[in-house]
Amino acid sequence: MAIIILLIFSIYSFAIEEAEVFEWWDDGIITAENATEILDLLEVGNQDEACLLAEALALTECEVKESKIHTNGYVLWKGRTDSLGHLEKYWVELQLDYYYFGLKLGSQNLLSYKRDGYESYLGEISTKEIKSYIPMDTLWGANLKFPLGDFFLGTTLDTALHFQGLLGYRFNKKTEIDLFFWNTFWGFHSKLNQMEIGVWQNYSGKTPLVKLQLQQKEKLEDYGSLNFKFSAYIHGNSIPELARLSKSIIENNLWSSQTISYSHNDDYKTKATFNSRITKGDSTQGRFKIQLESGPSILRPQGSITCLDATSNCHKDDVKLQLTSFPFGKKIKFQSSVKSRYTKGDGFSKPRISGGGTLTEKGVGKSSLLIIFPKGNPSQEIQIQSQTQVGSDFLEGSIGVTFKKKKEESIHPTHGYFQIKAYF
Repeated sequence: MAIIILLIFSIYSFAIEEAEVFEWWDDGIITAENATEILDLLEVGNQDEACLLAEALALTECEVKESKIHTNGYVLWKGRTDSLGHLEKYWVELQLDYYYFGLKLGSQNLLSYKRDGYESYLGEISTKEIKSYIPMDTLWGANLKFPLGDFFLGTTLDTALHFQGLLGYRFNKKTEIDLFFWNTFWGFHSKLNQMEIGVWQNYSGKTPLVKLQLQQKEKLEDYGSLNFKFSAYIHGNSIPELARLSKSIIENNLWSSQTISYSHNDDYKTKATFNSRITKGDSTQGRFKIQLESGPSILRPQGSITCLDATSNCHKDDVKLQLTSFPFGKKIKFQSSVKSRYTKGDGFSKPRISGGGTLTEKGVGKSSLLIIFPKGNPSQEIQIQSQTQVGSDFLEGSIGVTFKKKKEESIHPTHGYFQIKAYF
């Protein structure tokens, strides 16, 4: 008889943090709408799609990592504040795990059962429960999956009478393919080592909705390593009704991003990165960034140039120089940067200057403070970004706030977030 362990082995993925999203927003790299879309994906646990958006919109590298903990459940309270310091949005969540059963209440109401490849869900089901490669709307209903050797079958039914039938085959842990049918569209998903593709096709449509990702990591003997990643969405004017896509993806029939990075095996850990984004809707737009960093940890410089619009021959470019220092190992970090926009014919804009530090205590948490002069002159505008994260095996907490002070205005918060999570 199998031994049943009461503690459930859970996996939590970490791609990006809320603090990074707010930094990109404050830095003008992404818009408020972009930030909200990424944050909303993080809140529902769709780290993969949040990572994809971050790579394209912020032109940054992003990789989902996994950490494992033993837990019987947790209780979570999380919120975001607006520019007046008022609570804009909040979530309360309770997760209970007992043997093979799980119960989730609050932001999502869900009853689940998992055992030996069998999975069933009842309640609010969406991308994670249906295991959809393309993000989906939340449905009130039931989902069931069960294995038949290397094959697996699945079905979904919700209160609006959306019905899905699924048949899949798993070659190994990295290779699988499945075919599914809904009331109004059909599709397939294939995962083949470094490539993953999903296709949704309306029964009455002409152009399918396609999501494609390619990723390759190559070690170059004694020289270093080369990483390549490509992501794209392609669709026509008719998108299947259950797809829940970012506004920027919906507005562009072609939406793609690409990252190429090379890390050299030298004492200074030299790294060069190229990020690009190409979209095609009513017009074609392109943006790319070239970044280079090298140097010892005591003083490591980094420089980047971002072409804001490749179709206009890079008429405007963001130039950024940054210095990072770890004077006492990895515990204390200091950083400073200068960023300016270069416009052909007009020269450089007033620099955006920032400086601050981060204190990290292993097993306890970290705290950071960043002071920014967006227009170069402290008398015109000052921004202060503060983030703190603390945690243990049973309790986690984080808070981040950005304050702003302009000339003839008192200091006030522009946005913030907070979270308290207790495990049991």
